[in-house]
Amino acid sequence: MKEEKKLLLREVEEKITASQGFILLRYLGFTAAHSRSFRNNLSGVSAEFEVLKKKIFFKALESSGVEMDPEDSEGHLGVVFAYGDPVSAAKQVLDFNKQHNDSLVFLAGRIDNASLSGKEVEAVAKLPSMKELRQQVVGLIAAPMSQVVGIMNSVLSGVISCVDQKAEKTQE
Repeated sequence: MKEEKKLLLREVEEKITASQGFILLRYLGFTAAHSRSFRNNLSGVSAEFEVLKKKIFFKALESSGVEMDPEDSEGHLGVVFAYGDPVSAAKQVLDFNKQHNDSLVFLAGRIDNASLSGKEVEAVAKLPSMKELRQQVVGLIAAPMSQVVGIMNSVLSGVISCVDQKAEKTQE
C-alpha cells in the first residue's frame, strides 16, 4: 500500500512540474456524467481533471517546491492540470460551472509560476482571451483607418461633383 502511495505521489509531482499551471477546486454534487463531460471539455484545451487526496496533493506540492495555502480545503478536492494555456483551462472551468449550477468552487491555483487565491483564479478566468484582445486591438486600429478612407472618399466625391457641375455649366 505504501508503494502505491509513493507511486501516486511521484505521478502527481510529475504532473505539477509538467503542467503550465493548475487549479485547485472543490466539487459539489458531481455525478459521473458531470465528471466525464468536464474532462471532455478540458481535453479541448490541453488540460485534465484529477480527483486527489489532500495529503498526497499537498505533499506533492511541497516536494515540487510550490508554496500554496488554499483558503479552504474542506470537502472533495479536484485539480485541473493545464498543459497548454492555464487561462483557457480556467475559462473552461468557469463556463462549465455556469452550466452546472456552480458545482465547482475555485480554491487556489498556479498560473505562470504565481500562486493565486480562488478569487484571483476566477478573476483571471473572466478576463478576455488573447484572441479577443487581438480582435479588439485590430478593431481599434481599423476604425480610424476606415474613417480616414470615408473622409477621403467624400472629399474626392466633392471634387468630382464640382468638376461635373463646372463641365455642365461650360456646355450650356
